[in-house]
Amino acid sequence: MDKTIYTIGYGGRKPRDFTALLRDAGVRTVVDVRMRPDRANMGSFARAKLDDKGIAALLASGDIGYRSLPEMGNPFLDPAFERNWQPRYDALLAAAGPLLMVRLEALRRRSSPRAISC
Repeated sequence: MDKTIYTIGYGGRKPRDFTALLRDAGVRTVVDVRMRPDRANMGSFARAKLDDKGIAALLASGDIGYRSLPEMGNPFLDPAFERNWQPRYDALLAAAGPLLMVRLEALRRRSSPRAISC
């Protein structure tokens, strides 16, 4: 089983191109790490309340699963921390890194390959 984990962005992509790239790479599930995937301005890439709309439906049309794991996204939303992010990020990885690695390893053990999107 291929245990590759890819990354992919949706910015500037047409929805059909997004799913085609994933399908061509053999991706079976997209793991969405965005803090707020439900923002309406994301169009087809927004997470809808129902899986028959939004990004879940888009991916399903390409036979690709969808999973939201916002805890793996960027926790530094406060602009005051933008200038001095490195010590905070180092502390986060020291504290949460092992947990996040467990989550990544669990993803690899399931149907693969997967893609992380933010």
